[in-house]
Amino acid sequence: MTRTVIHTNSKLDSSAMLKNIMQQLNIAGEITRVSMTTDSIEFRVSIPGHERNINVDLRKGTCVQKEIIFNWWGKIRNLHTFNGAKRDNPDIQPNWVITRTWKFAMDAIAIGFIILCISSWIMWYNLRKKYTWGPLILISGFVIAIYFVFVVKML
Repeated sequence: MTRTVIHTNSKLDSSAMLKNIMQQLNIAGEITRVSMTTDSIEFRVSIPGHERNINVDLRKGTCVQKEIIFNWWGKIRNLHTFNGAKRDNPDIQPNWVITRTWKFAMDAIAIGFIILCISSWIMWYNLRKKYTWGPLILISGFVIAIYFVFVVKML
């Protein structure tokens, strides 16, 4: 837990105040779980592998940070689930440029894999007389994909 003295400007709107606090603390990340009252602000700042719960007392001008640092496995898991989407409000878009970049890159990779698969099917279809095991491999690929998408999700 870290205590820091900060200077707040009550004339700023909530978004500008959060950015001002983050600049004073020299931190960046995806802002979530914002709770504001007249005399305090609580929010979470997340980056893959590191989360900070921040509580700002506006009257005293103090900030209390509680840090959660993940180990190697936690960082890898977080990179596979980190997309900036909020479960309780999915309409809110990511507010950190790195999250938006990460989300775009993951979508581009997924589209690339889809194009790769479709082009492979087209090439196999044109050469199907040479590769008689093609239908069996194609069907087994679909079965494995269905297993991972639907069955594992239910477990």
